[in-house]
Amino acid sequence: KPGFSITHEDALRDLDVPDPPAPGGRDLLVRVHAVSVNPRDVKSRQVFKVTPDRPVILGYDASGIVEAVGPEAALFRPGDPVFYAGVLNRPGSNAELQLVDERIVGRKPASLDHATAASLPWNLSTVPTGTRSKPAASRVSRNSCTCALYGATTITLSGASGAVLPADVQARPTVSR
Repeated sequence: KPGFSITHEDALRDLDVPDPPAPGGRDLLVRVHAVSVNPRDVKSRQVFKVTPDRPVILGYDASGIVEAVGPEAALFRPGDPVFYAGVLNRPGSNAELQLVDERIVGRKPASLDHATAASLPWNLSTVPTGTRSKPAASRVSRNSCTCALYGATTITLSGASGAVLPADVQARPTVSR
């Protein structure tokens, strides 16, 4: 059956599960310090099949510290602070330890704490598909962003509220003609 509604008494359970195996290939074993909840988590809760003897560890966005690396991993070392958006075909980040492929991991910016870093991967990954279409010029002000796209189309992101648009405004280089 599909996963429990978040209002079900067994929706969130504290379980003791075995630690993941030693990382292989390009995997990192990450000690998770913070996670965030995003639309992917909500969808997973609705569709993953859960039984009492086969729980599903949910969680997508995370930030933590690399504990161990696989033999082919070359981008990170134990002790490196990282953040990432996980994948759906592996146990999620709502755990103390998680195996994750280093190719989908980024270095956690030193200026961010783990909670803030964990809130970014899903939101930032949607910026390119959400608003970037070869801007010819853009102007960013405190309350809005106007972007003139090739083909004389203009998009104005007034207020840029929510999660994706503020990330886009902050990530977009200011170009003037």
